[in-house]
Amino acid sequence: MWTPPSAQILSFQSTPDPKQYTQEEYETFMNQATTIINHIQSHRLHLRALPKSSPRR
Repeated sequence: MWTPPSAQILSFQSTPDPKQYTQEEYETFMNQATTIINHIQSHRLHLRALPKSSPRR
């Protein structure tokens, strides 16, 4: 399985140049990035909902 350079994982602003990779590698990278982003967003939504159920607020 192809793993992108860690610098690109840490910095989502730097989109990989499709010319540097094969189509399969590029799609794998984009799928991994999308999965990570969706995972983070779902956790943020979960964390955002927690204070509402807290009796202190």
